[in-house]
Amino acid sequence: ELVAFLAHDDLWLPDHLALLQNAFDDTGVDLVVSRPLWITPEHMLFPMGFTLNDPYCYSQFIQKQKNYFPAGSIAHRRSCFEVVGYWDDSLSAGADWDLWIRILRAGKHSNFAVLDEVTNLHFRAVWKTEDNEGPTDMRLWREVYDAIECLDRVETSDTLEQNIFLDYIKQAPADYPKHLRKQVRALLDLRYRVVASELTNMRELYDFQKATYLTELRSRKHAQDEVRALQTKYDELAEIVFHCRVEANGLAEAKHRLLQEVTDLHEQLYRATQECQMAKETVGLMEGSLSWRLAQKIQAIIRLLAPAASWRGRVWQRVKRSSSHA
Repeated sequence: ELVAFLAHDDLWLPDHLALLQNAFDDTGVDLVVSRPLWITPEHMLFPMGFTLNDPYCYSQFIQKQKNYFPAGSIAHRRSCFEVVGYWDDSLSAGADWDLWIRILRAGKHSNFAVLDEVTNLHFRAVWKTEDNEGPTDMRLWREVYDAIECLDRVETSDTLEQNIFLDYIKQAPADYPKHLRKQVRALLDLRYRVVASELTNMRELYDFQKATYLTELRSRKHAQDEVRALQTKYDELAEIVFHCRVEANGLAEAKHRLLQEVTDLHEQLYRATQECQMAKETVGLMEGSLSWRLAQKIQAIIRLLAPAASWRGRVWQRVKRSSSHA
C-alpha cells in the first residue's frame, strides 16, 4: 500500500515507518516527507529548515530549483505509480525528485503532509567533499558550528559514521530517537538565535547606514540648494555682464564716431590754416603791389578831402553804395 525508500548509505530511525504511516491516515495525503537531517563525517548534525509547508520552499521544489530531501525522508502511496507512472529512467539524475513533483502536481499541490521530526539519517557520500557535500544550508551550519564553541567537531576515524550512529540506535532503540530529536530542536533553536543575532546586527548596521545616508542626503540637498543659489547669482551677473558688454559696444561705437569727427575737424582746421596762410600771402602780395600803394594814398587823400563827418564824406559814401549796387 505504501512505498518508502532507503539509500544504501543512510539509516532509518526505528520509528521511521510508523510515523510516516500515521500521516497517511488522512485519505487526502499521497506523499509524506519528514525533516531532512544531514550528517557529516565529523558527526555534525545539519537539520534543514527546508519544508514543503513554506510557499517559497514549495515553489523552489516544484520548479526543480532546490531539493533538500533525501529519498529516505519520503514515502508515498503505491497507487501513485498507477496515476503518474514510475521513475523516469531517461533521466541521468534526479529521477526520484521528478517522481515527487509529478505526484504533487497530480494532487493539485495539496496532497502532501510534512513531519517536523527527523526520521531518516542522511550521510555524505564517500565521493563528496565539503565543496559539494549538499545544499547551501550546510555551509551556513558549518559557520554556526565555527561560531559556537560548544559545538566541537570530532575527528574522523576509520569507522564509518553510519556504523557509529547505528551503534547508538542499537544501544537505545527507543530512547536514542528522542535524544536525537531533542538535539535537533536545540540546534534549530541555537541557529535561530544566531540568525536572530545576525539579523539584529544587520538591522543596527542598516539603521546606521540609513542614518548616514539620510545625513549625506540632507548635506547633498543643502549643497544642491547652495549650487542653485550660486547658479541664480551667476545668471544675474551674466545678465549684468551682457548689458555692460552691450553698453561697452555702444560706447566703443560712439568713441569711434567722435574720433572720426575729431579727425574730420583736424582736416578742416588744416585746410582752413592752409587757406588762411594763402590769404595772408595774397594780402602780403597785394599790400606790396603798386596798385595797393596807390589805393592807399588815394584813400588817404579822400579821408583828407572828405572826412566821414563832413558833407563831402556823406556824399562819398552814397556814391560808393550806388557803385556797389550797380
